[in-house]
Amino acid sequence: MTTAEPIDLPRTQQSAEVLIPAAIAAGAQQMDASNVHPTHTAHGPESSSPQERAVSDESSCAANENSFDQERHTMANKSGPQYRPWLDIAPPSDYLRNIADSATGKGYKSFAKSLLNIKQGSVVVDLGCGAGLDLPACAAAAGSTGKVIGIDHDQALLAHAGEYTSHLPTVSIANADIHQLPLKSGTVDRIRIDRVLQHVLSPAAVLAEAARTLRPGGTIVCVEPDWATLAIDHPDVEFSCSYTRHVVAQVIRNATIGRALPRMLTEAGFRVHAIYPITAQWTNAVEADQVLGFRDVCKHAVANGALPAAVTKKWIDDLMTGTFFSALTLFIVVAHVEGT
Repeated sequence: MTTAEPIDLPRTQQSAEVLIPAAIAAGAQQMDASNVHPTHTAHGPESSSPQERAVSDESSCAANENSFDQERHTMANKSGPQYRPWLDIAPPSDYLRNIADSATGKGYKSFAKSLLNIKQGSVVVDLGCGAGLDLPACAAAAGSTGKVIGIDHDQALLAHAGEYTSHLPTVSIANADIHQLPLKSGTVDRIRIDRVLQHVLSPAAVLAEAARTLRPGGTIVCVEPDWATLAIDHPDVEFSCSYTRHVVAQVIRNATIGRALPRMLTEAGFRVHAIYPITAQWTNAVEADQVLGFRDVCKHAVANGALPAAVTKKWIDDLMTGTFFSALTLFIVVAHVEGT
């Protein structure tokens, strides 16, 4: 189940004109998107230098210290945060498909696509497209005169995307670094980013590139979770809060990116005109674990000394055998580049 409560900000009329194709890189060159075939990939550089976390490690749980907290803090994690783009739940392509096929995934993805307001002939770019599961819907909205470009740095996922969209002549995929987009400035109508900024080295750099490549009046829709809002019901409330704090501090690189989207989009030069909090809810522990991966997170946390083994095991056993409830807030933010 999902719930949405819009936060309305001043809106301006968006351009609906049909725009010329975007450009995409081939090596060090940029070419017109019309020359890129659906299964072609253009290789871009990986980011080589670490960036500071773009958002603070804030938690919605109470910070009261007790004997367990003292024990947890004494179990020093010598290796520091171990950010992982994928949890050991399922192959990345299957994990993404599980989310897309879930009731929550179908609901928020359909809503986010409607907010993009894709027109016939639009040039649409999906940053961090993964297995390409959202590309066909964008292609259908853009029509036969539109163009859809999926960009990701994961070659294995792009192989799935190429196969998944091989029947769509208006869809192209590219292997590139979304911190340095291989697109010409001002050539894109719509950009979507779905749960990607939480993992990148520099969300600010990605959003700056999005602002550069969008045409005046172009629209961006970002969907990102705020992991500090993760609530997992259990009688041991303090441990549940400690688990959430661990996810924020140690597991997700930009864990509170959801709440930071309006500020960061504004700093990148966008005008934000709608914010929608979406509450994802689970009452089935197995289904929740397929998305949240709390068993996998706990396994690594215990191995790294971040969480105590006995308490963690009891917590997991209780979650998997008792009545279950968990919730997480995602934020969908709509913004655009001011027209000239």
